[in-house]
Amino acid sequence: MKKSLILLSVFLLSSLIYGQTAAFLLKDGARVESVNMKMLYGEEWISLNHFLKVFGSSLHLDKKQMILSANLNGKSVSFYAGSMFFSIDNQLMHLSTTTELFNDELYYPLSEYLLLLRLYFFSEMIYSPAEKGHILKPSGFTVQDITFREFKNGTIIRIQTTEKYRKEHCKLWEGPNNWLYFTLYEATADTAAFAKTFSEGTVREMVPIQTGESLQLSFRLRKKLSSYDFYIEENPRSIVITLRTPVTGDTQTQLLEKRSKWLIDTIVLDAGHGGKDPGAVAYDGTQEKMITLDVVKRLGKLLERNSEIKVVYTRTTDVFVPIKERTKIANQAGGKLFISVHCNSSRNRQAYGSETYLLSTEKNDRAVEVTELENKVIKFEENQEFYEKLTSEQHILAVMTQNQYQKESARLADFIEKKYIKKAHSKRTYSRGVKQAGFYVLFGASMPNVLTEIGFISNREDLRRLKTKEYRQKIAEAMYEAIMEFKEKNEQEIRQ
Repeated sequence: MKKSLILLSVFLLSSLIYGQTAAFLLKDGARVESVNMKMLYGEEWISLNHFLKVFGSSLHLDKKQMILSANLNGKSVSFYAGSMFFSIDNQLMHLSTTTELFNDELYYPLSEYLLLLRLYFFSEMIYSPAEKGHILKPSGFTVQDITFREFKNGTIIRIQTTEKYRKEHCKLWEGPNNWLYFTLYEATADTAAFAKTFSEGTVREMVPIQTGESLQLSFRLRKKLSSYDFYIEENPRSIVITLRTPVTGDTQTQLLEKRSKWLIDTIVLDAGHGGKDPGAVAYDGTQEKMITLDVVKRLGKLLERNSEIKVVYTRTTDVFVPIKERTKIANQAGGKLFISVHCNSSRNRQAYGSETYLLSTEKNDRAVEVTELENKVIKFEENQEFYEKLTSEQHILAVMTQNQYQKESARLADFIEKKYIKKAHSKRTYSRGVKQAGFYVLFGASMPNVLTEIGFISNREDLRRLKTKEYRQKIAEAMYEAIMEFKEKNEQEIRQ
């Protein structure tokens, strides 16, 4: 009989300066463990360090980059201090708010964390009034979910699993009378839950059969298939079955047009500030606008020499370009990516490293500070009416428009920061991660877009590096490699 993991909330008074704290009790048979919590901003926040120590394994805290990693219920998970992102099996995911750091411990709101646990780790988690807590009830089934996506030329069936399967565990074959069979060895599933009929699409019916440790999925089809296949995905752990149906001439033309639309063939590079707007100015008079222009030119040359991508610049000389004109240039050029390059600055002269931003309504103190710094550029514009009329509602609408590119923007930002670490960063600097803020320069760009801060001009060590041609070249090479990796992954998905 499987053991149940029970989380009990017990609120305790504390003399800590952060106010009231709480504890979680973990009851596994006769074993009881407690998990620490704090009262922050009027609500309960759980210690991620302590929770992962109690529930997970292989706990590791990178104190340099403040990344907390562990294994939890068969998945690897990482949280980043002060970030709205976390990763599961190396896939970047979005949080509802940033984590908070206190004494080398990361905290996250309890209410949001319970949702996260149920969504990604313990799908059957329930609240027990008798126990006055949450019961983590890990499913004994290795097949967690089966989803269908319909396309004009076929269907993709995704089988999400808890285990890492190989091709030798799988068998896919076609039977008579429009039946297709898939067998997964050493697998179990809730057959009653997955037995389904479909009113439309390629698949008419799915019949799951459990025989010992083998699971067979039988698919009754509406259409004759032109081909079928499957492949294994590690992140997230899935088996993907592709069903292709014959394509008409009109459909083939539409597919080619759609694929052409999303191929990364034009990139818009935006060198921050320029002309009468110097951007941030270092203690020795070094101006942000000159560093960003040099990096953008180096990046553009790499793309032009080593790829067939068309590069469009918002500026190639020391001229002032209004913010709204920058995204206008991007849209008119038919850009598929928009990358705005900047140098960071902070009142805290010890702050250093790179960080890359997505557009959002994020309100944490650090995001607000960076946003105010970069948005100061509008004071140099003759017509500020556009920005004065940009109400909070319009801001939200702009962000909602960008949400259709959120996944792609987040992926690009993640690639950029990872390449910075690999190509440009040394022991004396580091990546501060992917974040979100409300930059005017990202408003209106109808494509995946990011704003990357390549270093702190206010930090003497970062400034020393940024002033060298060798380091600026490394930064440009890191962005180039990130773009090419993004292009490859994005176009691979389009071709499927």
